[in-house]
Amino acid sequence: MPSHEVLIGSAIGLTCGVVLTPVVAPAILGAIGFGAAGPVAGSIAAVMQAGLGNVAGGSVFALAQSAAMGGGVPAAITAFGAGMSAVGGAAVAAVAAAIGGDKAGGDSGLVLEGHEPQGKHVSEP
Repeated sequence: MPSHEVLIGSAIGLTCGVVLTPVVAPAILGAIGFGAAGPVAGSIAAVMQAGLGNVAGGSVFALAQSAAMGGGVPAAITAFGAGMSAVGGAAVAAVAAAIGGDKAGGDSGLVLEGHEPQGKHVSEP
């Protein structure tokens, strides 16, 4: 069963993903060339469109262009962003728990070179 810290990290990541994806996704789309009037000439988006030829409605490219033109971020992209943020939050929490041990002074089992585990004194042989 996941630790308390990992569950909290997942919840924080999920919440941040749901809140930030609709804000961050259009900025990322703009950075790669999806503009309000269509793909910007010479951009990554323009190269993608040239490779695709006729863009099918409902395709990932069409959804990205729609979001960049102010159509809003589709729920699937928000769900993807939330999921990835939850995984990231859980990973950060798991690593922090492994490195730091618990607050009661327990041993995480991980010893960094040059650092003594919490609550234990290691004597030299």
